[in-house]
Amino acid sequence: MNNAIARNGTALVLTLLAGIAGGCAHDQAAMTNVDEYFRNPPKDAIADMQIVDGVRDSGVRAAIVAQHTLYPYHFVSDSDALNELGHRDVTVLATHLRGVASGKINIRRGEEMPASLYDARVASVRKMLQEQEVNADRVQITDGTPGGMSPSVDVLRDMRDMHASRNTQAASEQSGGSTQSDTSSNTTGGQQ
Repeated sequence: MNNAIARNGTALVLTLLAGIAGGCAHDQAAMTNVDEYFRNPPKDAIADMQIVDGVRDSGVRAAIVAQHTLYPYHFVSDSDALNELGHRDVTVLATHLRGVASGKINIRRGEEMPASLYDARVASVRKMLQEQEVNADRVQITDGTPGGMSPSVDVLRDMRDMHASRNTQAASEQSGGSTQSDTSSNTTGGQQ
């Protein structure tokens, strides 16, 4: 009787192992299909991915402008040089500041930062703004906190308009026609 139980237990373990192995093989095949999908996605999937990226990026840009604050982690440690994140954020801020009369950027000093390093970081940001054709004299740079009166509503409206323009252009290219004439005839027809 004990031998029968042992045989049944062994058979059960072997059956479970075979099922697990089969499931793993299925998951591996599914992963291969997923990998292939992302290596060679269909054209409609590419457009969908670009839309998702655009929405995410516009949200990130709006947040950077609304916050208008650089932290010590935006700079190379113990240096006035901006790191990759710092370059991205200052570029976004510069794009915004080129379109407004004046603005403000906060550069957080951080704990126990020597005044000379803080001043060098301010100078580094001003230089990058000037390189990006921003009148840096119109930009107030302080050790302030993020927030305050936010231009994010204007930024979001501009990004929405830009996104709508891209969608119109993409639709026009797909149909091979001009949506501008269609739009103008619709507005004319609606006004009569």
